[in-house]
Amino acid sequence: MKIYIVLGLLISLAIIFLMIYYIPSTDDLSPDNPFFNGLSTFVSRYNVSRISISDLDKIGVGTIVFLIGPDKNFDQYDAARVRDYLSRGGIFFIADDYGTSQELIDLLRINISLYRGVLRDPLLMYKNSYLPRVDVYISRETLHLYMNYGTAIDISKTYEGSCIGYSSVLSFLEIYEGSNRTGGKLEGPLCILYNVSVGEGVLYVFSDSSIFINSMIDVGDNNLFIKYMISSYKPYIITDKWNIGSYTVFRESLINMLSFVSGSLYKYVFVLGGGVMIYIVFYRISRRGVVKIDSRLRKEFLREILERHPDWDENILRKIVEEDHYERRS
Repeated sequence: MKIYIVLGLLISLAIIFLMIYYIPSTDDLSPDNPFFNGLSTFVSRYNVSRISISDLDKIGVGTIVFLIGPDKNFDQYDAARVRDYLSRGGIFFIADDYGTSQELIDLLRINISLYRGVLRDPLLMYKNSYLPRVDVYISRETLHLYMNYGTAIDISKTYEGSCIGYSSVLSFLEIYEGSNRTGGKLEGPLCILYNVSVGEGVLYVFSDSSIFINSMIDVGDNNLFIKYMISSYKPYIITDKWNIGSYTVFRESLINMLSFVSGSLYKYVFVLGGGVMIYIVFYRISRRGVVKIDSRLRKEFLREILERHPDWDENILRKIVEEDHYERRS
């Protein structure tokens, strides 16, 4: 019975691990999320590598780093890493989500701010006014991007950098305080894409994170804009500034463990150990099956003899059959 319990546990664990490995994360902006709110298309299409913000000191010229919709706090250490990366010639692209990157922008001493509000356009839009069309001027072209519940950038207090993307003259920004709409409005055109040189590099701030998600990346010129931004640079995405669910944490740990094992000598230990365990389990099962079949045959043989010789002693006959069986096995 114990061998069946062990086998059942092993099979159950294998099924659970396979399900976790193949069922993707559903977290917002997860690079593994293939649904409308994920970044799987962006990451796979452009072969984007994942890094933490502390890894910025390992990369430099010829790269572009995307920080998309962060929702964790930043500190001076993070800002120093970003500033050092920019000073060495890196391209750093912030795609904001309702001001979540304002803390980092302030720590970088960039004198712009993201409005607390939602940008709308009643005429130039995708499906509704909360998905407005905006115009970006890049590579001597005008690209028509479509935002998704984005905001705008206040550049009134800065004398550095430039705004290279605007909403239309018909657009307006609904002002919010906390989660409440104040009724106030800012009329367009409003800045939505700002860039500034920092050291040898360039910092971009875009006032929406949604142009990268699966449901928006192929709308309008969104994908073309991303293609222009990446150009010939090696793209990276910072993944440690999101609050992720427990399932995603466990799944990433499992995948990282499997990647480590498959790339090391430990894989041979696991393969050998797994092979030995499978052999032992199936050997025990097969032996038990043979014993059961052998026992059934002996019982049938005993029954046939007793039918022919009903006056023979059953106990003595059973003992003789068992002794003959063990002599044959030995």
